[in-house]
Amino acid sequence: MARVSKSPPHPLVGVLGPLRITRRGAEQPVTDRAMRVVLSALVADLNRGVPADTLVELAWAPHERPANPLDALETRITRLRTLLAPAAELAWTAGGCVLSVDAERVDAVCFERMAEAARWCTPREAISTLERALALWRGEPFPDLRRNGVEHPEAVRLRQLRARAVEDLAACELDIGSVEDAAGRLLALLSSEPLRERACGYAMWALHRLGMTGDAVACYDQLVERLEDELGEGVGSELRETYRAVTGTTSAVARAGAPRFGTTFTGRGHELARLSTMLHRDRLVTVTGAPGSGKTRLVLEALSIADIPATVVPLSTCDAGDLYGAVATELGVHYRGRDDAAAEFPTMLAEYLCGRRHVLVLDGCELRLTAVRALVRKLASRCADLTVVATSRVRLGLAGEQVLPLGPLARDGVRDPLASRAGTLFRDRARRVNPGYPRDDVEAEAGRAMLRRVDCLPLAVEIVAAHSAGETGKAGSAAPAEGTETERTEATENGGTGIPATLTDDGADGNGNSNSNGTTDHAMPADPTENIADADGNSGAGPAAPADLDTARGEDGHRPTPPELPTDLVEWAFSQLSPGRRDLLGALTVFAGDVSLDAAERVASTGGAVAEALTQLTRTGLLATTETGHHRVPDLVRRHAARWFAGTDGEHKARQRHALWCVDVVTEAATTAEDVAGFESLRGIQDDVCSALRWATSEEPALAAELTGLIGSLTTYRCLPKLSPWQLAVARHPDARLSRHALAAASGATAALRCGLPEEGLRLAARAAELASAPEHRWSAVRALICAYHDLGDDDRTATTCHELLALPDLPDWYEADAHAFLSLVAARGGHRHEAIRRAELATRLARESGSASLRALAAYAEATATALTDPVSGTAHLARARIKARAAAADWITASAGTALAGTLLALGRVPEAAKLLQLTLDDWLRMRAPRQLRACVDVAVRCVASASGKGTAEALVRDQQERSTSETLALVRTARAAAMSLGATFGSAHPHRPVSVDRVSPDGSSNHLADTSVIFRR
Repeated sequence: MARVSKSPPHPLVGVLGPLRITRRGAEQPVTDRAMRVVLSALVADLNRGVPADTLVELAWAPHERPANPLDALETRITRLRTLLAPAAELAWTAGGCVLSVDAERVDAVCFERMAEAARWCTPREAISTLERALALWRGEPFPDLRRNGVEHPEAVRLRQLRARAVEDLAACELDIGSVEDAAGRLLALLSSEPLRERACGYAMWALHRLGMTGDAVACYDQLVERLEDELGEGVGSELRETYRAVTGTTSAVARAGAPRFGTTFTGRGHELARLSTMLHRDRLVTVTGAPGSGKTRLVLEALSIADIPATVVPLSTCDAGDLYGAVATELGVHYRGRDDAAAEFPTMLAEYLCGRRHVLVLDGCELRLTAVRALVRKLASRCADLTVVATSRVRLGLAGEQVLPLGPLARDGVRDPLASRAGTLFRDRARRVNPGYPRDDVEAEAGRAMLRRVDCLPLAVEIVAAHSAGETGKAGSAAPAEGTETERTEATENGGTGIPATLTDDGADGNGNSNSNGTTDHAMPADPTENIADADGNSGAGPAAPADLDTARGEDGHRPTPPELPTDLVEWAFSQLSPGRRDLLGALTVFAGDVSLDAAERVASTGGAVAEALTQLTRTGLLATTETGHHRVPDLVRRHAARWFAGTDGEHKARQRHALWCVDVVTEAATTAEDVAGFESLRGIQDDVCSALRWATSEEPALAAELTGLIGSLTTYRCLPKLSPWQLAVARHPDARLSRHALAAASGATAALRCGLPEEGLRLAARAAELASAPEHRWSAVRALICAYHDLGDDDRTATTCHELLALPDLPDWYEADAHAFLSLVAARGGHRHEAIRRAELATRLARESGSASLRALAAYAEATATALTDPVSGTAHLARARIKARAAAADWITASAGTALAGTLLALGRVPEAAKLLQLTLDDWLRMRAPRQLRACVDVAVRCVASASGKGTAEALVRDQQERSTSETLALVRTARAAAMSLGATFGSAHPHRPVSVDRVSPDGSSNHLADTSVIFRR
């Protein structure tokens, strides 16, 4: 870096305010406006050529232009050459007119170099340097280059540098204790640029140190309110951390996403503290332990208190050999199918995570050890800020791996087992079933004996706790008298073995050894390969009491010391079920997540009351109930039940009924009056839809095609990353019963467009149009063609296809609104504002009548785009409202499109901090959707924003570096997008707020960590 003189020569040209030329200490007036504009333009591109046409356009408005503008321009340049000689030289080159002058003779360059030099000084030296640099400012930079209220890009850049210098100066003043000076500077800066999060953070610290914490909170609240009103976004993670440090509490925005567990976290306090430290310190952490040791619950608990953005990938439910797809869909990245993982996708996934402070949890790695190791190596080589947490029965065996082993809960070292860590969990879970447990010393002693006989893994402790508490409740409320018929019957049925009678039905005896045909059902042998998936942690939603593990009672109504318990309580309990109960439990395994009573009644056919059967299974501890009233099959139970159910006639029928149930739910969602509610309904069962499609594509192709077509009607401007690969797979399938279905082809076209495959989307849309036989099929196919042509940038064909759609008879309002909205966007792109406004107004009216939130957002986006053509200020407000509407409608494509347009308009207006925040979010959206054309447009705006903040040289170097180190154009584009977002985040602060993401599907084991309402801090 060039040295900055402590006493630089007096500036020859001053542009940090009204233009000023100083020679020999005297100011030389420049009264001719054209001369001021020409000199300002030449200074803005110092030592670079400026074309004559550009100078003429800047110097004179079209109606003021002289008859011979080039001669008039040459006259001004000659006069300037005389005025600036000998300190500066003006000359014509092939690139235009060049002003050559020592850079330090221009006040803007002096300011920039002094501000840069201050960053390498001690705080006191930096304060002195920055004060002298800021003293060079006399007003707004380059005022003569302002046109129609829009500043010149170089003026915008200098204003951002000045704001950054003020922030740096305030930070140095805080370091040396000049808190009042820092607070005054920062509050003055915020009055002129109220959306600067970095300045707000420093101001909060300054006010807090002055004893004005209330004012610091008010400053924060004002910024939150303005960001929400103007951009529809929240504050970034850095400012929220500042709020927490200043106030000692979490802001209301952050508290809204705090995890909520159904049970208390008990017995793993030391391990929790260790894991919390490891999350911040290490890059690869493996939590190992046997099934039921609480690995998943421990990781989720650590994430809930760490406040680090996290994504949890349950490997027990992902397809074999498709690990990259599972990780991508959980991250929200659009996945194009298994062929995608063989190309550049692994590298692109690593680039997406690059530069993010993120925790990626791979749950159940023993199922995919080889693939997990390859993935972790790939991510570790590129993502320095990523922490990978694996839960597994064995360690991964990779370099740098830190292992946290989990064993049974401690029950030794204290005299009373109920006072141990295992005993604390036992008492807590027992009291959730029976708040009065234990009622007396006899019950307490029975609990101690139970703890001595069971392996104190959390799952085992919870099962026996629920059993003990359930027995207490029955003994206290309805204990039969000694010698009664009921007791004698139970004793006879159980044969004195202590096996619960309530585990059987349909004429089976207490041991489950005889079914209705008189044949013998033997207990299923334990199979370690089937027991791999973790039952992790404490079971699902507060354990319900199992019927009995032994039911014999003493004369006082209390149980005596229990007999030896089975080694595998889950397998033993399952083996005692009658065939009818096993069929029901097996039918529940076709569901991918929690099961409502209505869904269970639709899918399970047990010949009896399903509700009563579910209640009985819940009492056995083989089924858990969530706070929402749904039922959850614990993972170990699911393994046993699925193994027994596989290949039976009952499985085929259950899967067929499950697929039909999915079709009915999605049909109802597609026909609902409010499309947002319909989409959320589809989102809620997307795991089940994937499961249904996995089965139906091979067993019931017609059903799979129908279901895929229904999905397409709900995802026109939205996307569910888990379903997109299935939409594409059905449309690509060689079976004509799948690929030659009109609605399925249109659905595949929609998915291709949302996954960045416009050419394939166009082909599939054309196929759908060819296959269309019904009017609704034709409408859907033509709309897909419109979207495909628009994504490809073919405005002529987009307009032609829109008119073709409008010409179809009996066209519903929502399709007509689509056509008018796209015609408006095409007209706006061509600069035809009046036509664009007219079409947008028609689209708005029709969208309002249709009741579709996504169409209202699309119409608002079209109208805002047209408004911004002639009125950028008003267009900015309209675009912000359109983007907020699109987010509320979950219309990702419209949200990202409006974000790109809004960021470009804000940048043109000189509102760089707002543009930088939006660009970080919008780049993230396009990277997830993998849309190359839209991503390139957003990257262009982002590079201009980097230039506005850091200079053209920095922006050009950023693009050049990414192109040189990339092997393909696509990879270079992705890396440029990430580099631009990181540069903007470093300058203006990270724009990504933590957003809650439900993880109720993370641990299907059903252990008592009720996860149905659980959230994990997630950053998009």
